[in-house]
Amino acid sequence: MSVSKDLESSQQVHFKFEFYLVALTFTIAASAIQTGKFSGYSSIDFFEGMAWVTLVISGLIGLWRLEYFAPMLRANWNLLSGAVPQPEAESQKVALEASNRRKYKAQRLLFFAGIVSLLMARLLSAIHDAY
Repeated sequence: MSVSKDLESSQQVHFKFEFYLVALTFTIAASAIQTGKFSGYSSIDFFEGMAWVTLVISGLIGLWRLEYFAPMLRANWNLLSGAVPQPEAESQKVALEASNRRKYKAQRLLFFAGIVSLLMARLLSAIHDAY
């Protein structure tokens, strides 16, 4: 395989992963909201509500990140093709990548916080129901 084919394949895998992560986040959030119930105990209700909020925000940040893929690819093309002066193209690319990296860290942190909150809420609810 040529280098361009490898790069194209890796971009396709990356894009599929990004879409999968956003879809997974919203699927878990929807399932949690549909099956959730407030028990009247503040700790259980806090974890349940926190899971809903963090998962939805994580999904929205993921959608926000997807919006920037086209500008990132365009900035990369500008850099490689010379369509834009080198320093300007490089600064655009660096700024977009830094912004995307921050958003990914926030998305990942909120996703894991949502999963942990959901597990805590369901675990505490099961323990409370058992006793």
